[in-house]
Amino acid sequence: VELSVAVADGEGTTDYQWFENNNNSNTGGTEISGATSASYTPDTSVSGIKYYYVEITQDCGSVVSAVSTVEVFTPTVSITTVPDPQSICVGGDVTLDIVSDGLGTPTYSWYYRSPGSTSFTVSTVTPTTTYTTPVLTQVGDYEFYVSVSYDGLECDPVDSLIYTVTVVDDPEITTQPLSSQQVCEGGSPEALSVDVNSVSGTGTAFEYQWYSNTTDSTVGGTKIPGAKAAIYTPATAPVGTTYYYVEVSQEGSGCVVVSNTS
Repeated sequence: VELSVAVADGEGTTDYQWFENNNNSNTGGTEISGATSASYTPDTSVSGIKYYYVEITQDCGSVVSAVSTVEVFTPTVSITTVPDPQSICVGGDVTLDIVSDGLGTPTYSWYYRSPGSTSFTVSTVTPTTTYTTPVLTQVGDYEFYVSVSYDGLECDPVDSLIYTVTVVDDPEITTQPLSSQQVCEGGSPEALSVDVNSVSGTGTAFEYQWYSNTTDSTVGGTKIPGAKAAIYTPATAPVGTTYYYVEVSQEGSGCVVVSNTS
């Protein structure tokens, strides 16, 4: 920001001296060394409010200008999503929220660094404060940060701290359900069960949901009410062929694995 004055009248040589003040007043200010021209560019390296005025001197005396107020504002931005870091599984994504403060209309540029990469890549540029990452397909740590720029008063962009998303392999089924069995109507079927690697996925508790299907497929099945354990005993009526499978999931985006059909 440049401050300037123009002199319309007077006699003789015109001298200028700019002053800085902590109060909205053109008296009692501090003389600014070297600020002796008709224009002056204030220091904007420190945030806060300062008041400026200039004393103009000619042969017939001096006059003081009106006060000019300069507010220096430092934009801020932070990613507010918790927890940080966050763990998800391969094929998942994360929605990140931010809080920012600045002058003018903000534009947010999101950057990420994939596991093993040494540089950040721009992901998207958006005017909104919510960002959903791309589907994350590599095991390891992804790092994200946002850079916000405002269209007011030539403020420099400001960057957030880095937010880390740890991607792990999906839950692992180590024992699949019985591949097939024939049971008489009303008979006693063998229970179907799966074993899951206890340290696979995000390490949180596993949830189970069994499905039945009329075709040999793990897609489009019907959820079986109450069948929410690692073991399920199928019904033996009515007569016909029914296929079963179980979906194993954990807390965390993408943390789902489906068994083979039985």
